[in-house]
Amino acid sequence: MLLRIAWRNLWRYRRRTLITASGMAIAMGLVLAIACMQDGMFAMMSDVLVRQTLGHAQVVHPKWPTSQLMHDTIDEGIVTKARQLPEVNGASGRMFVYALAASEDTSVGARFIGIDPKADRIITDYDQQLLDGKGRFLSEEAGAEVVIGAGMARELSLEAGQQLLFLGQAADGGMATELLEIVGIFESGLDQLDRSGAYVHLSTLQSLIALEGRVHQIMLVGEDVEGSAALRDAVRGELGELADVQVNSWEDADPDLAKMMG
Repeated sequence: MLLRIAWRNLWRYRRRTLITASGMAIAMGLVLAIACMQDGMFAMMSDVLVRQTLGHAQVVHPKWPTSQLMHDTIDEGIVTKARQLPEVNGASGRMFVYALAASEDTSVGARFIGIDPKADRIITDYDQQLLDGKGRFLSEEAGAEVVIGAGMARELSLEAGQQLLFLGQAADGGMATELLEIVGIFESGLDQLDRSGAYVHLSTLQSLIALEGRVHQIMLVGEDVEGSAALRDAVRGELGELADVQVNSWEDADPDLAKMMG
């Protein structure tokens, strides 16, 4: 009875009913379209964030995630094994070294990141972070080159084309010093990285600190961020029970970020 009365009332004022129904349909359509767009943008941003910072999965020394000591390294040859897996779209070794970066007048603490520019191009977009007119990225061939953050360039009062002094300690206990030519200046939008980050060719950094053939981390990327666990398992299966090697998905490597991203 009530339904019949309600139905008659709807069509008693047909124009009003049609206007109201049309407005609700349009509003619902807009809400669904915006929600879908936001989901797509968030998924894309999540994938970029994970690729840039952690990789979809990574291979490290078991002690590296907590201690990050210079000697917590793994064999660089694992990169070649990982690339042979169909689940792996890209693999690149990384090395991280804390040292002083100095100009003629001052110095700052820096985190030098050794990368393979050719292999890394599949994984990250570091060369797209270069400031316009501020040089280029690292050459594919190893050399005494460095790309520094915009904040570091300001603190050291250096520009592309000038040199900075790398001053650190090698793995054998000796001093590691090298004049590096600044070939480019980048701005990532991350304040800490822009103030203290510096990219050097992996082979150059390995030679500087006497750790040839060793890396601290191997970043791996697959099809997308959702397949990180499957990628991790595939690499674990390929490497078997290698001593002093640990394979993590990005969720394993950074549980807090995984929780934040839902």
